[in-house]
Amino acid sequence: MAPGPGPTPQRWPRRRQGQGERSRHPRPPPRLSCCVVTGTVPTSASATPAAAGDLRALQGLPPGEVVWEGDIAAAGRKWRRIVVKTHVIRPGEDIAAVVAQYAGPLTRPGDIAVIGQKATSIAQGRLVREDEVHPSRLAVFLSRRVTKSPYGYGLGKPTTMEVALREAGAPRILTAAAVHLLTRTLLHRTGDFYRVAGRAVAAIDGTTDWALPPYNRYIVMAPDRPDDLAAAIAAKLGARVGAAIVDLNDVGSVVLGASPGVDRRLVAEALRDNPLRQGAYQTPLAIVRPLGLAWRGKKRQ
Repeated sequence: MAPGPGPTPQRWPRRRQGQGERSRHPRPPPRLSCCVVTGTVPTSASATPAAAGDLRALQGLPPGEVVWEGDIAAAGRKWRRIVVKTHVIRPGEDIAAVVAQYAGPLTRPGDIAVIGQKATSIAQGRLVREDEVHPSRLAVFLSRRVTKSPYGYGLGKPTTMEVALREAGAPRILTAAAVHLLTRTLLHRTGDFYRVAGRAVAAIDGTTDWALPPYNRYIVMAPDRPDDLAAAIAAKLGARVGAAIVDLNDVGSVVLGASPGVDRRLVAEALRDNPLRQGAYQTPLAIVRPLGLAWRGKKRQ
């Protein structure tokens, strides 16, 4: 579905232009084993949609279509993940209504509907055009010390670092950087930067060329009040169906918000292989369904 006119994002106050960043060429997202289907075809946990060929297949499917379905063992149980295609989410949309529209007809009691952080934030208008962000000297300085990832630049771009500084405040970001430097040097431990900076900073999505247009030119921030939003989604779904807002990528899974009664750890574990995928798939929505016990060792799962 071709996107219409660009979104109406938040606008940032203009700040003095910092030192320009060096030109870099993004790497494409990693290719994984292919499995794009319609209907009920359980697959292994590792069979998540792949890049180019699967994307072409998905473009011909209408919103509301089940595009992938597979099982995974997590926390001693087996879980089914049902991934659903949506339309292109726009700023100002009621994300709870979107989830109810597409997931509602497929859910049953005990299910958990999960929606991706980026789609949720876009609906809330929590995004800003990258060319409207003018990084400060501090943002340029800090971004050059960020380890670059093949999955995206993260805070390694001055513009994205500037958004993080404005979201969390310079004192907190500087404290996080100092803690990271100490623990990496003395304890050889990583991850403390985001533990101190907070989930709102870790959930910021920078621009990538492979994201769905027009959002490949927007920096997307963490959703506002995710727990309240997840509760609103669950209320629309009803019938003892839970809801969660998740931040997934190919290196981890985090639940940002959940409706009452939803076990965040279980949901994160059941989505650890990122079945929603990255990029322009239009698949930010899934249903997580508990099945039977998953036996370990030599017994069948």
